[in-house]
Amino acid sequence: MCPLPDGPVDGTRLAGVIRLARAAGEALDGGRKVLVRCGHGHDRSGLVVAHTLMRRGRSAEDAIRVIRSRRSPWALHDDRFVA
Repeated sequence: MCPLPDGPVDGTRLAGVIRLARAAGEALDGGRKVLVRCGHGHDRSGLVVAHTLMRRGRSAEDAIRVIRSRRSPWALHDDRFVA
């Protein structure tokens, strides 16, 4: 477990997202199931899942579409996570 604090995505938090996405991808590659969660399941966990999907070849737009279709249409709507 590697907690990712809520708040704006700065260099430290971005490094955490990358680290968690890498770990999730490695677990998937090893045939394991992965659960990524946060307080509401919309933004921090969505960001980690989106990055994992992008590392596996999906575009950002497709990753967001998948997450919103499976979690909530409100996922990844936090302005602090949008560049």
